Amino acid sequence: LQPFPTRRCSNINEFGNRFNQAKNSALSIIESLEDGDEAVVISMAGSPNRQQFSFSRNFSMLLEQIGKMQVSNSSANLESGLKLAASLIEESINLNRDLFIITDGQKNIFSNIYEDSLRLTLDNTGIIVIQPGYDSKAEILNYSVDSLSIISSIFQIDKIVEAEARIRNNS
Repeated sequence: LQPFPTRRCSNINEFGNRFNQAKNSALSIIESLEDGDEAVVISMAGSPNRQQFSFSRNFSMLLEQIGKMQVSNSSANLESGLKLAASLIEESINLNRDLFIITDGQKNIFSNIYEDSLRLTLDNTGIIVIQPGYDSKAEILNYSVDSLSIISSIFQIDKIVEAEARIRNNS
């Protein structure tokens, strides 16, 4: 598998860019499918429209779709992605069904799924979670400092300087 170039993803560990790791995982899944299998690729970033997605047996098209995926400025929405996947899986004609969730597993995508509103029925469906970077020895957090304000007005050697920072989780 060839790695894909991305410009805006800074989450790199000893295995490379995590977005590319995720894409390579998705490519491996599609490449392992056999005649008669069907699949759909759903990006959890943004607001997926139900009409955009349907199962396909055209694996070349799915591989191309994965290859064209880019890092998004919007956060992943696990809740809407799972609801969309569940509605699509209900329509699947195959008896053996698997749902692969490829995620970096950062806390912000789980914010809404603990509410009672997310009750999914995935009968006869295996759920496999793939987390690129999970085995990494490096702790990668996608944080940025949005602003830094110095509160102290007097600066002295060996004295604490008080500051206030606004930190954002960009994951």
